[in-house]
Amino acid sequence: MYTWMHDVCIVDNSSTIRQRQTSAVDTNKADNDDREVDELIRHHAEMQERIAEEMVHLARNLRENVSASGHIVREDVKVCRLF
Repeated sequence: MYTWMHDVCIVDNSSTIRQRQTSAVDTNKADNDDREVDELIRHHAEMQERIAEEMVHLARNLRENVSASGHIVREDVKVCRLF
C-alpha cells in the first residue's frame, strides 16, 4: 500500500539527481577534517618509516652479534680440543 508521503519522499520521477545544499561552514569543516586526516596519515607514515629504519639497524646489530658469537664459540672449541 503506497501512500502519498511515500511517493513524495521516496519515489523520484525526475531524471536529475537531487543534491544536498551545503553551507560554507560545512565546506570549511570538511576541508579542516581533510587536512586533519592528511596530517594524521603523514604522521603515521613518518612513524612507520622510523620504525622500519630502526628494524634495519637492529637486524644489522643482530647479524654482527651472531657472527661475533660464532667466532667466540669456534675459538673456544679449538681451545677445548687442545686439552
